[in-house]
Amino acid sequence: MLYTDRKSLRDLLLRLALSNRSQASRAVNLSILALSSYHQGGDLLYVDHLKRRALRELFTDAVPTKCDGVEHIAANLLLAVLEV
Repeated sequence: MLYTDRKSLRDLLLRLALSNRSQASRAVNLSILALSSYHQGGDLLYVDHLKRRALRELFTDAVPTKCDGVEHIAANLLLAVLEV
């Protein structure tokens, strides 16, 4: 059960990251890259750079549409995991 939930969450995040070319979609993509780089023991400066780029995309798209709202939430949750 837990494995299926993880797989479906992963699939959902990938669909959101690659769904369109909106700023919120790019923010999800950059957040995934930052989290992946962090967990692989990557350069923390590069992780910070990716986080700042993701936040910049979210700030630029400060008033999201209904479709972009889900992507905003996903990107913020991924970025919050990095801060813990």
